[in-house]
Amino acid sequence: MVRARSLGPRLPARLSELHRTLRRTAWWVELSHATPAGPWHPFALVDLRAADSPDVMRADAGRRLIPGARMPAWFEALRQPSYGAVQRGDR
Repeated sequence: MVRARSLGPRLPARLSELHRTLRRTAWWVELSHATPAGPWHPFALVDLRAADSPDVMRADAGRRLIPGARMPAWFEALRQPSYGAVQRGDR
């Protein structure tokens, strides 16, 4: 399993305020991995900032797994509908 945990700052809900905030400061996210019964192990610290132009890359962790990774069927069934909607542009 992989998790992304927000370390801060607390982000505003409004998109316009979010963009302004991320142009001033980075949003720090800790990435961790674990087995279903094991503890979380951090492996990356990511700093996310607003860009001047939107990135066209779209993530789809359900269909494009890291080589060697496995996703339990129940987990894929739970999250794939939202990933599919994002890929189609449904928002």
